[in-house]
Amino acid sequence: MKIIRTLIKKGPTSKKGLLDQTQLSQGQFYHHIKELISNNLITKAKKDEYDLSSMGHVLSVSFIGIINTFLK
Repeated sequence: MKIIRTLIKKGPTSKKGLLDQTQLSQGQFYHHIKELISNNLITKAKKDEYDLSSMGHVLSVSFIGIINTFLK
């Protein structure tokens, strides 16, 4: 969620930017990035930059809407 939340707020972000924003270890980061890419939620936009995929945008907006409904 930290990676997705950062990409929603900042758009395409470098590996270093994501590591700084999420405060994940490199091992945790690579594990989650691999899972997010394999599930088509994010894409590698450039050599060292990641962004939400089309499906990632749709699912993250839907998920945030569901969470906000329950938090009211």
